[in-house]
Amino acid sequence: MHLPVSSRLIGRRLAGLIAAALAASAAPAWAHGDIQSASPEEGARVRRPPREVALVLAEPAASGSSLVVVDGCKEEVSGEPVADGERYSVAIEGGRPGRWSVRLRSISSVDGHLVRAGYSFTLAGKKDCSSEPTPEPDETDDANTSSRPPIANPDDDGTSFPVVPFALGTVALIGLAVALRRPKA
Repeated sequence: MHLPVSSRLIGRRLAGLIAAALAASAAPAWAHGDIQSASPEEGARVRRPPREVALVLAEPAASGSSLVVVDGCKEEVSGEPVADGERYSVAIEGGRPGRWSVRLRSISSVDGHLVRAGYSFTLAGKKDCSSEPTPEPDETDDANTSSRPPIANPDDDGTSFPVVPFALGTVALIGLAVALRRPKA
């Protein structure tokens, strides 16, 4: 049994509206545990070693996640990571001038998705890897905390797939197809 042209048109418009609503509601799920902000920021130049490196993630990190900070002389200076909701931080122990790198391996506590991300910032000063690390920062040093856009994921291998939005969209479209195909009594 064929539906009249007006019913088919309404069905198509309804399908388009449902698809648009699903796409809009699913967008936040695609972010997974990506870095939303960082302190110190990506590319920042700081005068003293930070006391901590803190990240705000799109989703809370689960156990098994890690945050490693390496100083300008390629020495690890990070302590044990601390998760507090979406905030994931690590205390810093000393550190020498140069380009520091921050590497995140986060497992989302929402869906178990693995995210690998990283960035770098610079500690000002003369780089001398033969000397002892710089002492702990004093109370007057503030980390760079202004907001910036999300940090790109340099280790993204392109295997991330939005499973939940895809499944919900598929179910909704199948339901819509069944409803439009059902003959009227």
